[in-house]
Amino acid sequence: MAWQWLTALAGLVLLGVLWWVFVSGGRWSRPLLWCLLRPRAYRGLRRAGVRGVRGVSLVGQWFTPAQVRRLGWPGATLQLLVGGSGRRSAVGFDTSGWDADAFIDAVHAGGRRWSDYTASTTWLSLFRLGVEDADEFVRYARAREPRVDIDVALRYGLAEQRIPYDVFPTMLRGLERGGAKEPALMRRLLDELALAGRRDHDGYQGGWAGLAAWVDLDGEAYVRALRRSAWEPDEVFERWLSWREVGERAPDLQPALWHAAGFGVEEAMEMLDAGEPPDVDTLAGLAALRRDG
Repeated sequence: MAWQWLTALAGLVLLGVLWWVFVSGGRWSRPLLWCLLRPRAYRGLRRAGVRGVRGVSLVGQWFTPAQVRRLGWPGATLQLLVGGSGRRSAVGFDTSGWDADAFIDAVHAGGRRWSDYTASTTWLSLFRLGVEDADEFVRYARAREPRVDIDVALRYGLAEQRIPYDVFPTMLRGLERGGAKEPALMRRLLDELALAGRRDHDGYQGGWAGLAAWVDLDGEAYVRALRRSAWEPDEVFERWLSWREVGERAPDLQPALWHAAGFGVEEAMEMLDAGEPPDVDTLAGLAALRRDG
């Protein structure tokens, strides 16, 4: 009986060893086959500083040797960055539109050091520069005031949560003045603004410019909504949107300025109905008095 148990245990161990060999063989045979089928690419990437069969095969799925040289990043660093995501087919996103030259153009146009890219974000975020329109990202990356991290430029300069850089400094200033100092808090607030802008862009006078004006003049209320136990930003957005009719009646005056000056929607409409709207300087002066008082 003991012999039978030992035989069964040995069989299980053998199966485990065979399975390990099979998995390991598949893991290493695929990169080896890639390199054997592309000897010139293998030699070129090795000269560019990429090391190992697996490293060469991973980098080679995204860049040719000439493109790695044009990019100008250290081969070993690029290998670590790309290798963190594994094979291109395993990144979990559609990479069919990948254009390595577009990626390199975006990186160069941003004018930032290669270390800015490799130290702050992952390849899963970076590779999108070679897939999507990167013009807005470049504006973020090139900005000096305020200077933003690459991951922030990727987050708000690409994809669905895009915030035009034209309004980003105004929003940032309004949130900071409203009490948002911590990076995590700032990101949460900006994420919600990005969603609000995409959801009802035309609801704010001037689109993003109108939304930015509200953040600039009423950012404290927005930040305070997040600091409450129940985060309810929709209450703030609905209040801002309630001024839509005023903005349509007085397109030269930002609704946020009316509110900052101490007027309500009904009061503003009554003044417009009477043909006696205040001018921008008057509203700005009243807003400054309320803010300083």
